[in-house]
Amino acid sequence: MSSQKVAFISGASRGIGAAIALKLAAHGYKLALLARNGDDLQAVAAQTGLAPDECLCLVADLQVPTDIEQAVAQCLAYFGSVDVLINNAGIGHFGQIQDLRLDQLQEQLQVNVVASWMLIKGFLPQMVQLGNGLLINILSDAARRPFAGGTAYCASKFAQDGMLRSLQEELKDSSIKISNIYPGLVNTYFNNKMPQSNQSNKLEPEEVAALVWEIIAAGGLPAERFISRTH
Repeated sequence: MSSQKVAFISGASRGIGAAIALKLAAHGYKLALLARNGDDLQAVAAQTGLAPDECLCLVADLQVPTDIEQAVAQCLAYFGSVDVLINNAGIGHFGQIQDLRLDQLQEQLQVNVVASWMLIKGFLPQMVQLGNGLLINILSDAARRPFAGGTAYCASKFAQDGMLRSLQEELKDSSIKISNIYPGLVNTYFNNKMPQSNQSNKLEPEEVAALVWEIIAAGGLPAERFISRTH
């Protein structure tokens, strides 16, 4: 069996997820990449330079629980185990509460909270069985910083934060490590924006990816890290 470690990355088709994929591939990781857009996933897979059998592209909608379950099963059937799970996928809808729809709140809760919960639940048993594993979660500084227009988004990120900090308590005496990253503004496609040049107040995806690798290289430390250009 190959000694190469395996990382699973959600939201891997662009932005932070794609940058993490490139960073980990450069450090010798095999990858399972998940996103809704198969063409974008294939483009990222090609950029990694990995052999076809070292990079698995999983097209799935994180709003659909059966898609998540199938992606976990496919990944474990293909690679046998996963060493690092990176919950990166996220979605945001912003605006005054009277202008937001219920389905927009529900979508954010499903993608930002339920999907990350399901992915952890899916991969954690095999990590426990093997006696090691690393869970890295990309949240947002909005998980601790409420703001006007963020009633739905902050609700999802506060919930995700509470879930993951509770999980840290569950795992504190185990060999499974969990580290949560809280970026500020990042120059990506998030919230239907286009990446722009010269965004001095925003992080670049590669900066977040570099932090992810720093945490992996340090064996899961620190357990919590805020990263921002503005504060």
